[in-house]
Amino acid sequence: FFAAITLAFFPIFTANLGGFLMAYLVVFGISLVFTLLMQLLVVTILLCWAVPILAFAFYAYLYPLSAALYGEAYRVGLDKLALKKAAEPPAARKKAR
Repeated sequence: FFAAITLAFFPIFTANLGGFLMAYLVVFGISLVFTLLMQLLVVTILLCWAVPILAFAFYAYLYPLSAALYGEAYRVGLDKLALKKAAEPPAARKKAR
């Protein structure tokens, strides 16, 4: 099972490596800023009650956002892979099969 997923995903991942890395960095950066904000709220005793509420709302927003970013990177990788295969000469496509 793992080999099938790895072999099918690897060409798409390498076709759009920059897109996947950018999606990861955006999600990581947003999470880092939120974590620092939550630490500031915990330090203030009066606002520490808001941490669970804000964390729930934030992660409920972050999960669909990250799914959209990774989905976009995956779609662009598929498109780049299709363009790469279409640009190959027909003789090279027959040998690759």
